[in-house]
Amino acid sequence: MQSSDPKVKALGQASQVVMVNTSDQDVSATVDGRQVTLRPYEIKWSGRGGA
Repeated sequence: MQSSDPKVKALGQASQVVMVNTSDQDVSATVDGRQVTLRPYEIKWSGRGGA
């Protein structure tokens, strides 16, 4: 799983993605084809796929 910004780390499986902003600033990135914005050090879960 890749992020368009190296400050956002992402791990994914068939039904879920977890994203972590590793910086102390707001970050906008594209993860799994979706635009996301994360607050400093925020962890965000997102559904993935049709299952």
